[in-house]
Amino acid sequence: MKEYSRELYIRNFSSKTIKAYTGHFRRYMDYNSNYRIFDLENIKQYLYYIQQGKENSSSYAAQCISALKFWYCNLLDVTVESFKIGIPKREKRLPNFLSKDEIRLIFAQIKNIKHKTILLTIYSGGLRIGEAVRLKPSDILSDQHFISVKMAKGRKDRITLLSIKVLEELRNYYKKYKPEIWLFPGQDPEKHITERSIQRVFEAACIKAGIAKDPTVHWLRHSFATHLLECGVDIRYIQELLGHQSTKTTEIYTHVCTNIIQKIKNPLDDIQI
Repeated sequence: MKEYSRELYIRNFSSKTIKAYTGHFRRYMDYNSNYRIFDLENIKQYLYYIQQGKENSSSYAAQCISALKFWYCNLLDVTVESFKIGIPKREKRLPNFLSKDEIRLIFAQIKNIKHKTILLTIYSGGLRIGEAVRLKPSDILSDQHFISVKMAKGRKDRITLLSIKVLEELRNYYKKYKPEIWLFPGQDPEKHITERSIQRVFEAACIKAGIAKDPTVHWLRHSFATHLLECGVDIRYIQELLGHQSTKTTEIYTHVCTNIIQKIKNPLDDIQI
């Protein structure tokens, strides 16, 4: 396992990917004690086991395939051509999002200035929760009303929006907490606040607000994209703000923009019947 994780670090994989891959590989090691021997049929049997027996998603299986492929093709020198396992077709799921009224109700329940500010920042910039907790004070470009997101998913930097209202909240927060290393430090000022802490705050606020959808913090990112699209912002700009590699990923939000769909005139209305 050390050999495997070390190689991932050397190749500059993100910490989340390393954690996910090593988890998949560890479970495969438990399943197959002869994991050092490349046996395509054994791998396929394991994939059948985790998909059928464990009822995991196709995304989970796809990540598992990538983790095992890395082991065999990069550390045991099995050729890519020999690793004949295709990536399973992913389910097409529409993104969940909140209305602006629901977001207003949720934020009204949060009294702690740090918790409220970080969640406002997430919605304002369409941030992933992992990006938000790792922000530094220098990442807030107040003069331009931008947030600089460093080493995001795919190890890419990007610029996203900062609301004027959120900037005011950030200034009030900064005066009170005076953060130095991390914009949102945890109990230990040398460490950032944990993702789980923010998720718990958000869940509690949703319950108080009477939101029955069981949302997660990531819904704020979905809501940011959906609301921009509803306001007529070009999908290519939304792609850049979210940090998507392709507009195909961003296009999924067009399926949930109900107010845009409602404005489309039905062709049948022009026909006299």
